[in-house]
Amino acid sequence: MCSGALAKPARPEVFKSVDAQAVAFTGQHCSQVDAREPLDGTLGTYQEMVMLMQRFMQSAQAESKGKVTLKTDSSQKNLYLAYMSSNKSRRLATIFYDGQTIYMDLCIIK
Repeated sequence: MCSGALAKPARPEVFKSVDAQAVAFTGQHCSQVDAREPLDGTLGTYQEMVMLMQRFMQSAQAESKGKVTLKTDSSQKNLYLAYMSSNKSRRLATIFYDGQTIYMDLCIIK
């Protein structure tokens, strides 16, 4: 399932789409968007990835002892957004499932 490919700068159309999600969710634009290679997967695989991301984000927040703010949205069946901010950085992770492929992107907030 996982190609193991590292994230790389997103294509312009992907940057535009993720940036639009960032503005809608956080009110802020991306300065950079990194994208992983798409993964073949099922809805169950997508849901597992969302659960793992939620656990990771909650763990990072707990370990920071209140220095990291976390905001997530999984209200859409096929799109998960996770925003994490600290005094050092602000990032938005997205996981999108189109029915057969899973896309994961990371937006570095300006």
